[in-house]
Amino acid sequence: MTWEDTDWNSIARLYELLSEHSPSLAVQVNWAVAMIMRGKLDEAERLLDQVSADKATQAFTGYHLARHRLASTKGDTARAKATLEQARSCMNSDAVDQFLADQWQLYEGAP
Repeated sequence: MTWEDTDWNSIARLYELLSEHSPSLAVQVNWAVAMIMRGKLDEAERLLDQVSADKATQAFTGYHLARHRLASTKGDTARAKATLEQARSCMNSDAVDQFLADQWQLYEGAP
């Protein structure tokens, strides 16, 4: 299976069901990512907005990376860079820090 073959409709539906039975920040964020991948950007933003006020959200790298993906998909480079910077400020593993550094390099020279 390739990335293009991923059934994002089914993944989004499974996260929706999981959210009904066992809601959590991670489930909500992953549901939003699946919606982004489906092209349902407004729905993804609504899902992320629902958890944005929670203090734990601001310390969750995945939340900021979801916001980054949403902004990137919308073509909002300034917001994408800002959310990537927020992700970098979270406590991360070395592997995540390297991923974030690699992503940041994509913006070098971008307006």
